[in-house]
Amino acid sequence: SSESLGLPPNSLSTEESIKQGVKYFSELLASSERLSVDLESVIQSYNYGGGFLGYVANRGNKYTFELAQSFSKEYSGGEKVSYPNPIAIPINGGWRYNYGNMFYVQLVTQYLVTTEFDDDTVQAIMDEALKYEGWRYVYGGASPTTSFDCSGLTQWTYGKAGINLPRTAQQ
Repeated sequence: SSESLGLPPNSLSTEESIKQGVKYFSELLASSERLSVDLESVIQSYNYGGGFLGYVANRGNKYTFELAQSFSKEYSGGEKVSYPNPIAIPINGGWRYNYGNMFYVQLVTQYLVTTEFDDDTVQAIMDEALKYEGWRYVYGGASPTTSFDCSGLTQWTYGKAGINLPRTAQQ
């Protein structure tokens, strides 16, 4: 994220880098809303810079790998470099253009997991949770017999909908 301030790579402390990275990403999100481009474009722009958002906005408002590749090709002057990353190899044999990383969206999104619930599942969770509205908070509570704390209520209601969650984030 130091590059977003015009600084050399790795010139910020870990804490400063996280703070700047979050600030920069939020600025890109705000720009994406004004330009009506998608989240994947924002993710790629975090690597390329905000100019990629305008590039996407002028070409259909939706990220594609082909747009990321053409942007990088244009800004690198077509210069290719070896990139033997497991994501790149099946796509093109292991190279990228020498401007940013045209595989950035794939590199980031491989670590993101999204779960979509159908309306019935969401309704089942909410119906169960609302049964306990107004009940007193009990630290460590995890069932109707003990009452609930926050994680206990969450685990209980999701469990009633057939979704098993750990009791705490550490589990």
